Amino acid sequence: MTRSDLDWRWLKSFLAVADAGGMHAAASAGASSQPTLSRHIQQLEESLNVSLFHRSGRALTLTTDGAALYERACEVRAAVLSFERQASGL
Repeated sequence: MTRSDLDWRWLKSFLAVADAGGMHAAASAGASSQPTLSRHIQQLEESLNVSLFHRSGRALTLTTDGAALYERACEVRAAVLSFERQASGL
């Protein structure tokens, strides 16, 4: 898989899990089901060849690489929200 094959849903799931601190919490907040979130995170990690989270039971904490990519993902989220606001004003 090439980086151009990145599925944007994976990024959305990554943000939801990182924001919530775990898959269960993200699923409870309505992000998606736990199995879907887990699958998206796994697919994102495999496509980037990087570990995004340290796993300890239900708790997940960002790795150093995950934290750096989280910052960038937040910028992407902000850009998408800005795009949506601009598009709705057209």
